Amino acid sequence: MAVDLNKVGALIKEVFEEPWSDAMVRSNLLLDMFGTKKGQGAEVRWKIHYGGNQSAGPYSENDLIPEAGMQSYADARTPFKQNWVVVEVTGMAQAATRGGGAFKEVLGNETKEALEDLKDRINDQLMASTADVNGRAIHGVGYIVSDVGVYAGINRATHPWFGSFVLDNSGTPRPLTTFLMQQVIAEMEQLDRKASIDLIIGNRVHYYQYGNTLQQFRQFQNVTTLDGGYKALDFEGMSFVSVPNLPVGVVYFLDKSTWNYYVLENFETKPKSTNKDSDRLIITHYSNLVCKNPGKNAKIIDLGTTFTAVGG
Repeated sequence: MAVDLNKVGALIKEVFEEPWSDAMVRSNLLLDMFGTKKGQGAEVRWKIHYGGNQSAGPYSENDLIPEAGMQSYADARTPFKQNWVVVEVTGMAQAATRGGGAFKEVLGNETKEALEDLKDRINDQLMASTADVNGRAIHGVGYIVSDVGVYAGINRATHPWFGSFVLDNSGTPRPLTTFLMQQVIAEMEQLDRKASIDLIIGNRVHYYQYGNTLQQFRQFQNVTTLDGGYKALDFEGMSFVSVPNLPVGVVYFLDKSTWNYYVLENFETKPKSTNKDSDRLIITHYSNLVCKNPGKNAKIIDLGTTFTAVGG
């Protein structure tokens, strides 16, 4: 009896979608922190209110009435990105494992491992500190949290309010210190940003740099465990978390209320014909990481990549 790949694809979607979606969240701290939203259409669109009515203010008794002012808005949009993985099972493999539902077992194993590979590739894209050269990858945190370039169709050179705060050192590496972190928080509390930073993330190197600073000055080190088993150090009530695969040299200060991972199509399995003795399935994922206001986020760059051991 011939295998109906359309039915097999539907079965894979039913069996694997929820475990795969759950695994995406459990193994990626950013998705766990930001949460996911269902996307619609070909892109995510939103309005940004960046200016108020300029006619508001004091006046004298005999002043002429000025021209009416108005609110200023900008249109932001970012497209969904496409990721896929291809699973193919040969006729020989089917014949060798036929019987007792073995074909489903082989196909299921190939699919499970392929999805793990796809998850890893998506994770790498989210961690990226620069823009994808060909523009096909999901937007990474480093590309979004920036004070230069175009994001969501808005040029940060002409609209600086859409740029993140970047604390650099003119390219010269230096260690992460509490003073640098305090500078960032002070800037983000300014009225023109009004950010509520509630998450600090960095490579394990910078996590240790900050943690060793606390030990060096014998300050109480409040370590908490977040969902998924991630350890967090406390900085003025904010969680500092080490995120695997984040590049060294940079630490991000994030306002989580401005972030979401939008998913247009979470898990679609499509059978495709081949010119060989095999059956092929293509599994697709349409999504993108979106920040509604990068100006409420910041980063420290030009950080050294070594740390000094404390206590032995």
